[in-house]
Amino acid sequence: MSLARASLLALLLAAVACDDGGTDFTDDTDVDTDTDTDTDTDTDTDTDTDTDTDTDTDTDTDTDTDTDTDTDTDTDPPPTWARDIRPLLQSRCSGCHTAGGISGGMALGSDGYDVIVEVASSQASGVDRIAPGDPDNSYLFLKVTNRQAEVDGVGVRMPRGGMLSASEIDLIEDWILADAPE
Repeated sequence: MSLARASLLALLLAAVACDDGGTDFTDDTDVDTDTDTDTDTDTDTDTDTDTDTDTDTDTDTDTDTDTDTDTDTDTDPPPTWARDIRPLLQSRCSGCHTAGGISGGMALGSDGYDVIVEVASSQASGVDRIAPGDPDNSYLFLKVTNRQAEVDGVGVRMPRGGMLSASEIDLIEDWILADAPE
């Protein structure tokens, strides 16, 4: 047998030994390379931008004006000539200042108001006996407080029979400050 024939025979025998029963004697080499690359990238970007701008401008202008006028009924009314001053002067001054005995040119008379209030003093120039609202320019007040010299007045403190109490002097001053009401 020749070498070529022997090689061929060896090949045939090898092929028969490997035969899977088919008559096909071909070299089938199937290389299945399946590369499945599935890249699923799900990017869900939900951007909900709700911008609610509620602008409530409430301007409440409440102006409460309290018009309550509290009147204290416990306070005494201002002194008057008839109720307070005339009785005081009659009890303390009428012994010298009456129609029968005019001292210092001032007679209180039956009423006296008209010879005292807004009447010029006979002892101090430019000063009234009583200047309503102004005790420092009321000569009668200056005499009972012994301050007559401040307005170039003369004489001594009145009344001569003994000075008035602090409350009596305050009463006269309050009456003058209240504009010397009748």
